[in-house]
Amino acid sequence: MQSRPDQYREDFHSVIPQRGLIGGTCIALFMLVMIGTAGAAPEGPSSKHFLPQTLPPGFSYAKQPEFYGTSEHKSQDGSIFDYIDGGGIIYINHGFREVTHLVLQDPKKNSVTLDIYDMVNSNNAQAAFDDEMICPKGDVKINVGTQCKSYAYPPEYLLYFVKDKYLVSLAVSDDTLAETLRQFSTSLYQDLR
Repeated sequence: MQSRPDQYREDFHSVIPQRGLIGGTCIALFMLVMIGTAGAAPEGPSSKHFLPQTLPPGFSYAKQPEFYGTSEHKSQDGSIFDYIDGGGIIYINHGFREVTHLVLQDPKKNSVTLDIYDMVNSNNAQAAFDDEMICPKGDVKINVGTQCKSYAYPPEYLLYFVKDKYLVSLAVSDDTLAETLRQFSTSLYQDLR
C-alpha cells in the first residue's frame, strides 16, 4: 500500500500544535526557574565550584561569585581573558581549566578578593605556584596548613598557596588586615576539596 504525499503533509501538520504546546510549556517552566533563582545569594559549595562556608569576621559577599574558563570552554562569565586579559596565557600554559572569583567586603568597604584556579592536577598547580610570572620573587613564606607565599604591597596584602589541583590567590585591600587574611587562608586550606 502506497501513501499519498498529501497524507504526510496532513500528518506532519497535525503534530506541530502538540509539539508547540510541549515546547511552550518547557520554555515557560525554564523561565520560571530562572526568574526564581535570579539574584539569589551564594549558597555554598556546589558539586562543581567551591565556595567558602566560613568568611572572615565582618565580611560578606560583595557580589555574586564569577566563573571563568578557557577560550575553548568558557564558564558562565566567559574566559580567563575576560577576567585578567592578556595575563591569562600564563595560567593557560600551566593547564588552567577554570577560576572561581569571589569578592568579599566588610562594613568599612575593605575588600578581600579570592581566586581559586583549577589547574587540572597538582603538578600543574605547583608549576603555576613556582612560576615567577604568577608568584614573583620577594615573597615571605608563611604556613597556612601548607607553604604559602605572602606579599606586602601597601596598602594591599596578598597570599598564594596550592592545595591539590588548585592554585589559590587571596588579596586584602588594607594590609593592616593581613592577620585576618592569613586566618581566612588557613580555613580555606582546610575546607578546600
